Amino acid sequence: MFVTISLRRLIKNHNEYMIDTHCHLTFKQFEDDRDEVIKTARKTLSKLITCAAEPGDAINALGLQEENQKFIYVTLGMHPKFAVDINDKELEEYFELIKSNRKNIVGVGEIGLDYHWVKDPLKVKKSKKIFNECLLLANELKLPAVLHLRNAIEDGFEMVLDKDIKSAVFHCFSGKRQLAEQICEEGYYVSIPTSIVRNKT
Repeated sequence: MFVTISLRRLIKNHNEYMIDTHCHLTFKQFEDDRDEVIKTARKTLSKLITCAAEPGDAINALGLQEENQKFIYVTLGMHPKFAVDINDKELEEYFELIKSNRKNIVGVGEIGLDYHWVKDPLKVKKSKKIFNECLLLANELKLPAVLHLRNAIEDGFEMVLDKDIKSAVFHCFSGKRQLAEQICEEGYYVSIPTSIVRNKT
């Protein structure tokens, strides 16, 4: 009975509890209707977190947060798809930007590996190096890591464990149940995409 009453109360007041933990409001797809999207989101969500994928994206995300305080929150990271094209100086400058905004962000991400888009062995090696540096940054700043590990969950999980990451979200998890259980046993979180309905494992 208590569970039923609590569930009804949760549904009735869903906007007091529901948080979108991973979106990309700064992407070009939202240029024409971003304000309307945010306005609509306020009706159903109590908060949302927009994840920066690269340096230019980070500046825009921080601007959105400034305009929508206590509703929009930000994580700053380097998506593996973009990581392979950044040079050392640009990465160093970006890390300084992230460090200088430590009080304005709630996580480092999204970061990770992507064997779907990044297949060239040299680029894979570079993406692993940058992912490693991003994990070290998350540890340094004592912030959660928001992980993008497309077709690379096992490798990413191993690196996360190796760096003794304290808090992490395995975003859009598409691996096997046994691996998800191992991740959760380590105290990490797994977010499940809607494609789970087609997954037989």
